[in-house]
Amino acid sequence: MEYKRLTDHERIIDNTEGKILELIEETSDSKDKGFLLILLKLNNSLGDNTKVVNDVANKLNAHMTVFESHAQQEFAEYHRRDGAKKIWNYVIGAIQTVAISMILYFQAELVTLHADVNKMKLDLVRHEVIIDRNTKIISDNLLLPANK
Repeated sequence: MEYKRLTDHERIIDNTEGKILELIEETSDSKDKGFLLILLKLNNSLGDNTKVVNDVANKLNAHMTVFESHAQQEFAEYHRRDGAKKIWNYVIGAIQTVAISMILYFQAELVTLHADVNKMKLDLVRHEVIIDRNTKIISDNLLLPANK
């Protein structure tokens, strides 16, 4: 749309240049010719300026297209990395939860095993005491008849 307007301006400037040249040829007054030559120079400068503005606008549009494409790629990359971070955080959280649960379970098991071992030691000591007492009783009974 803008490119068409600039082209229309260029066409108007070209038509105006033709009209100014006709007026220069038709006039005989040197003062009017001088003003018309200045006007022609201004018209040509305006045409050149329009072409430069058109080139700058085209380059700016190309630059903006590249910039917007790059911005979209960066935006997509940012969200991809952000999503990956969230997934990674959930995975690490799940692993930590399982690890802590296992540690607590094994700690409880170790406490139970330690209590069972201590109970077995106590039972062993009791049985040893009973065996020693019974052995002593048996040996005392065996020795007594021999003394008589």
